[in-house]
Amino acid sequence: YLEGILNEDRTFLAKARSFGYNIIPFGLPAGMVLDGDGTLVTATEGTDAENNFVFGQDASFGNVEHPDTPLIQVAVCISQKSVDRFLEEGVPVLGCELKDKRLSGCMYIVDDVDAIDDDLLYKVYCRHFELPMKILETQRTEVREIAVSDIPALRKIYAKPGMTDYIEDLYQGEEEEIYQKQYIHNIYGLYDFGLWAVISRKTGDLIGRAGIEVKDGFQEGTVELSYQIDPDLWGRGLATEVCVEILRYAEQKLGKTAVIARVDPENHRSIGLLKRLGFQSVKGGRLKNFMAKAADIQAFI
Repeated sequence: YLEGILNEDRTFLAKARSFGYNIIPFGLPAGMVLDGDGTLVTATEGTDAENNFVFGQDASFGNVEHPDTPLIQVAVCISQKSVDRFLEEGVPVLGCELKDKRLSGCMYIVDDVDAIDDDLLYKVYCRHFELPMKILETQRTEVREIAVSDIPALRKIYAKPGMTDYIEDLYQGEEEEIYQKQYIHNIYGLYDFGLWAVISRKTGDLIGRAGIEVKDGFQEGTVELSYQIDPDLWGRGLATEVCVEILRYAEQKLGKTAVIARVDPENHRSIGLLKRLGFQSVKGGRLKNFMAKAADIQAFI
């Protein structure tokens, strides 16, 4: 559901209808009406320019008091008064700066109605309630953001033989929880990508991690591919399946076409995977033990 504090600009209503939402009047001030096709009509001059509407796929409406509620609600606000009101009520807010108005307190702000889509509303909701966002699906897995609650499952995987032969172990005790909280806030919050959780669609269990990250010292736009799958599931093509879709997501959704991967020269299983994904060895310069997938491999040296 999208709840908005709207003015007479009919592009808001057109945007709501484009989502397939019904337009439900909610506390219209005197003199404001909807005509037959749902268009807002100003009946008299001097009417309050801010008007409340609820956009939903049915006629139900309720306030969000807890993220477990089945009603998802996001407030799209064009005034500071509205931003403050909804934030105080605990409702996720997307600011929309129109006609040189400036807003503060919003985690996300757009300056064009056309920038609002379902993906953005979903992100505003998840960031507000600190919920892990779903990134993509493969035939056998779901890839989503990591949550602090995933740590016990990660520890079980990382304790298995072979898992940390070529990668670092998790931090000990509460240090890992502190690290993950900072990672979720800083990395997901800043980049909207990072190292994600890999979930089995069949069992719902966490079976590893994979994703892309920005690394210092490389050309702008370059990201590093990482992947770790439960050793009990090695040899089933899961890492390849997941990485293929992550690389497609990185290119098509994020515009990332230059990807590197750090690999130990003794890790023949991982080297074989990267070759199947189209990576090539990069030799020389600072990239010892790296492979890359890009139009110009030499640019990495």
